[in-house]
Amino acid sequence: MNDIERFIALPAEKINLHVRALGIDLGTTNSTVSEVVWAPGKHPLCNVLELKQPTQAGEYTSPLVPSILVELPDKEVWIGEGAKRLRAFLQKANLFHEKNLFYETKNDMGLRKTYFRAPERFNHASKIAGAILSFLKDGAESASNSSYNQISVTVPASFQLNQRKDTLLSCEYAGLELQDDDLLDEPTAALIDYIIIKGNESVVRPGETSQCVVFDFGGGTCDVSVVEISGDLNSRKIMMSELAVSRYHRLGGGDIDVAIVHEFLIPNLLKENNLSPLDLKWTEKKKGLEPQLLGKAEALKVSLCKEIYRLIKFGRYDGADKSSLVAKQPTITCNLGNRQFRLSNPSLSAEQFENLLVPFLDRDALYVRETEYRLTQSIFSPLQDALNRAGKDPHEIDFCLMVGGSSLIPQVKMAVESFFQKGAVGYFSDPLDMQTSVSRGAAWNSLFKHLTGKPLIQPVLHEGIDLLTTDKRHFTLIPSQTQLPFPASGSFAEVKLLVPAGRLFIDELRLEVIGQADRQTIFNEVWKLPESASAGVEITMEYQLTAGKQFICRAYLTE
Repeated sequence: MNDIERFIALPAEKINLHVRALGIDLGTTNSTVSEVVWAPGKHPLCNVLELKQPTQAGEYTSPLVPSILVELPDKEVWIGEGAKRLRAFLQKANLFHEKNLFYETKNDMGLRKTYFRAPERFNHASKIAGAILSFLKDGAESASNSSYNQISVTVPASFQLNQRKDTLLSCEYAGLELQDDDLLDEPTAALIDYIIIKGNESVVRPGETSQCVVFDFGGGTCDVSVVEISGDLNSRKIMMSELAVSRYHRLGGGDIDVAIVHEFLIPNLLKENNLSPLDLKWTEKKKGLEPQLLGKAEALKVSLCKEIYRLIKFGRYDGADKSSLVAKQPTITCNLGNRQFRLSNPSLSAEQFENLLVPFLDRDALYVRETEYRLTQSIFSPLQDALNRAGKDPHEIDFCLMVGGSSLIPQVKMAVESFFQKGAVGYFSDPLDMQTSVSRGAAWNSLFKHLTGKPLIQPVLHEGIDLLTTDKRHFTLIPSQTQLPFPASGSFAEVKLLVPAGRLFIDELRLEVIGQADRQTIFNEVWKLPESASAGVEITMEYQLTAGKQFICRAYLTE
């Protein structure tokens, strides 16, 4: 039985409603969609929906939809498992990365980067995301032959304003009618789901306050959120408030897959085909071989992790010969132009895997390191970053929830347990539950909002926003930890400025809005004045920040 009543007090007029609410986890590697159905007189039920995905071998059904899109030569579009399988046969399928094959595009959200070789309908990350969202929405509707009342879509908590704006744009492309507070932070969604399934006392006791961390290590992002949870002694309801989130880190299990490709698979391929490291160009390795070998690398990682978990469960891993504990995959043939290269039974040993993971689990390596073919960063970079922002030490954390597919790596789990108190670390025992918890939490949030008119968790601005003037002065526009929307009334706040000295007449001004802590630019535009102004003339700037963290501003000469 679920624990949704700990969050919700139904208005009398809503008790007899039949509600279907959806939650979508738009992931970097995999996406999922869940539904909550609440019929009168019954308990609400949450289900992860299994979606049909086209492949060359026929329809494939799974709750996990690889976030990969392929446009076939006949202009048919495949999304999901079939597209993932085709990635391993680039040349045979006449596919080219960022032309008619797209994956891990979530990392490009919020950027001005365009895929210049792609057709217009797929030339930006927001359009790819829109196509994936449309596929998920259509699949969810056909799964039960019914529409939905409310929908939430999740984003990394560390997504900045422009990345959230692109996500909302992708929802428009998909025909989803979302208000900006229908975007839910992924760690928050996972924590909602965990509490509803396990009960709030698994995290906080009535009458107490608990300091929690959500460690969300997925395929493309490592997102950390620090949350304070309070339990009311009388009503036994709980209240959640986010204290801080980590900066946006392009770190995920996909980086481990890329490391396997370039550290082991490509060197073995070169050796087997009597090639030296310099016989193939950078583009041939990075753009040609890497996409064809990524699926094998992921399969080796998953297979090895399952065997390591089995041995740990029976207390046999520490004493095992890790060089002889090997995962293998079937022989693969890679194509580069007219050349074919064979890689017989690609393999990965536990010893090789542990050595490869060292920089990813190094507590002292808190800065990203770039090599010729890949980026490496430690999972402790976002962990420590979020704790620093919240002003917390690891020993002050009462509970840490581990979610995301890459949290299934045994060495990652052990590293996080050693960082916090081992007994304070919780996770979903079923791997699929861990990978789908975000969409389930989003579905619960949708249900709550449809019934009450407000999101389950009060959105908060984690990092304050400043205006940087031409003379390098800072004006605080919105302090950190401000509840959103700001202003609460939905109106505009304002700040008075002066045209700077420097020239006799000025016909354009630069407005730059930055984050208080990171000094990263949020908004930077040149404002062309309708008529020239002289130094000292007053400017009024009006601004607001919506519940979905959309920054809106306008400026005018006060006179």
